[in-house]
Amino acid sequence: MKSHLQSYPCPLQINSFWNLGFLLGITIILQIITGIFLGLHYTSDLNSAYSSLFFFIREIFYGWCLRYLHSSGASFVFLFLFLHLGRAISYGSYFYNPNTWFSGIILFFFLMATAFIGYVLPFGARLLNGYGCNGRAPRVNQWWISL
Repeated sequence: MKSHLQSYPCPLQINSFWNLGFLLGITIILQIITGIFLGLHYTSDLNSAYSSLFFFIREIFYGWCLRYLHSSGASFVFLFLFLHLGRAISYGSYFYNPNTWFSGIILFFFLMATAFIGYVLPFGARLLNGYGCNGRAPRVNQWWISL
């Protein structure tokens, strides 16, 4: 009696690049799990958003680890995504089953949209604090309002 691992077809030239899809799936699942935990404790109110993030880092057990796992996991998602896409292009995987290729491209666009939405969330704080205006309207906008 053959085991399940011996009975399924496998290409002869298999190598470590075939693991990239699995690694991509694991990192996406980790992003979803850590994102849910971050979303449970985040408050989007303007006055308490920073304090909720500070509370998550300082007071919740291993909250700092979840936050940094989520922030660095986004980079790993796109690293594995582009490596997986490059492997598919270099091996010509789109010739064998075009439906799988098109579903992968659709998932790629969904991941790009999700990454954009995830990056827009901290962008407001970076915009206000990073450019030194500290919540004040820039001088150009005040001049425009006075017209």
